Amino acid sequence: MNFSRKLLTGLALATALTSAGVAMPAQAADLRMAWSQDATGLDPHTQTAFSSLRLLELIYEPLVRLDAELNVVPAIASSWEFAEDAKTLTFTLDPNAKFSNGEQVTSADVKASFERLLDEATAAAARSNFLSIASIDTPDDTTVVFNLSTADVPILVAMATINAPLSRRPPLRLALSAPRRSAPVLSC
Repeated sequence: MNFSRKLLTGLALATALTSAGVAMPAQAADLRMAWSQDATGLDPHTQTAFSSLRLLELIYEPLVRLDAELNVVPAIASSWEFAEDAKTLTFTLDPNAKFSNGEQVTSADVKASFERLLDEATAAAARSNFLSIASIDTPDDTTVVFNLSTADVPILVAMATINAPLSRRPPLRLALSAPRRSAPVLSC
């Protein structure tokens, strides 16, 4: 009898603690990670090193992503549609999408990111995937229209890569302090 009472008391206590943990609001915290290799940079448009790409996936977000079955799914964009001739790709941005500083993500940010990616001076790693973009229109803050020079349905998958995310201007730079083994310091 005494054992049963202790067991029931223990279960009740465990349930109460679990419920309290679930009901508590989420709070911001520091994330500390061990990294086996130094990142070579934090500019998502120019990086090709695997160590940098894995880190960039934690920092930046593209318009769309690929799920476990390789289907294109929403990320910053909540929806998209190709015109019948596949020469116009229109995105609607998630109205709740914000940068880490709390600023709203707008169609102007998308346009600036892709114009930077297409600029030869940027030397973007994935530039060749987007050469069909003839122009980008931003009819309002949540709509982006990519006008393509040719039908280019695969461009949607290219937009799911980490080399094609939205970024704030200027992009983050990685400043390594001496000695080389010290933690990277992000600066804008």
